Amino acid sequence: KMDMSVDENFKQQLTNVYQVHLDLQKAFLATDATAAKKQAGSVKSALDKVDMSLVKGEMHNQWMNSLKTLKTTLGNIESGSDIEKQRLAFADFSDALYSAIKMFGTTGETIYYQYCPMARDNKGAYWLSAVEEIKNPYFGDAMLTCGENKAVIK
Repeated sequence: KMDMSVDENFKQQLTNVYQVHLDLQKAFLATDATAAKKQAGSVKSALDKVDMSLVKGEMHNQWMNSLKTLKTTLGNIESGSDIEKQRLAFADFSDALYSAIKMFGTTGETIYYQYCPMARDNKGAYWLSAVEEIKNPYFGDAMLTCGENKAVIK
């Protein structure tokens, strides 16, 4: 049987990535492309502090896949200046972060998995929030409360 237990330090480091990403989300809520660039850099720094040697075997491979997507999407936010393109990258980032959190877990967080059906040109997009109240990062003030809670991750 595969050992699916995850090192607590790894969980803590991933939790830190999630917490730092909340500031990136705020930049999108404010429809602020410049702040999004800056905050994407902060999330990258938090990602760089995650010690991949703490996860082994198949779990290590899964993390490497997640990491690649997380870094690519953050890079796209960092190098962009078009807020709508940055938001598309944030949608992909959020998908990858959700997958990682589902697989590895966090420490002491209650995370709301939220969904807006109108994002990504009506294809829909998800994001992770610390609060149950909907504050939509894909539209900001234009449609701040558009969306719904899909799940709660503890």
